Amino acid sequence: MTINADPIPRLDSLEDFKKAFGLSSTDIVKRRNQVFTSLLNQSKKVSQPNFCRIGSEDLAILFDLYDRIFFKGWLSEILDRSGQKPLSFRLSTKMTRKGGSFVIYRSGKFQITVAVNLLYQQFKKSKSAVIVNGLTCANRLTALQAVLEHEITHLAETLLWTRTSCKKARFKGMAHSVFGHTEHVHKMLTTDRLAVMEYGIEVGTKVSFGFKGQEYQGFVNRITKRATVLVKHTEGPLYSDGHRYKKYLVPLGDLSPAP
Repeated sequence: MTINADPIPRLDSLEDFKKAFGLSSTDIVKRRNQVFTSLLNQSKKVSQPNFCRIGSEDLAILFDLYDRIFFKGWLSEILDRSGQKPLSFRLSTKMTRKGGSFVIYRSGKFQITVAVNLLYQQFKKSKSAVIVNGLTCANRLTALQAVLEHEITHLAETLLWTRTSCKKARFKGMAHSVFGHTEHVHKMLTTDRLAVMEYGIEVGTKVSFGFKGQEYQGFVNRITKRATVLVKHTEGPLYSDGHRYKKYLVPLGDLSPAP
């Protein structure tokens, strides 16, 4: 597909942005598919749509593809004016609820982060639909694309108006005109939903587990990659319910429902 390389006019308003980069729904699908295919061809780690390996360099490749195919190189042109490399990419193994994040540092640099473990949890046993920003995703790569599109919109809004908020009408207008987003949240399978579906465990569930040859009973207080289990203990810190507990971090698969 040939991308229009006409110079980008001055962008002073949301309407200017839409005129410069807005696309029809058909064009959005074509260009998104072009990004999809190009990453599979260029990446050294992402070899299939439901990839099991990815690196931060793949996020950089994806960004460059989006910049060229959707924004005619405008994003990199603005970023390059700083004379440094103001944008970096990171994969997070600790983010368990948000699909991605966009951070603006005091130094003026930006960072886009993607929750890689959250992506790896998708498209396994569950038949639940994976919907990101209103887009139904067929595999991990399309889910990743939808997450990155959201963060790229944050970047574009920041470059133009120094502030960004996905709750505001301007952001929503930008994301819809360029990417066809109709929502601004993800409905991916999070760790706590996975715990309920696969193990029947949620916050408040009474559980038992073994630790150093002893059996303990308590209740689930929090679920991230592991469950935080509170077990009553006279030497533990005092909690708001008037009891003292010791805290244990336990893999979900090591927990059993307690009677």
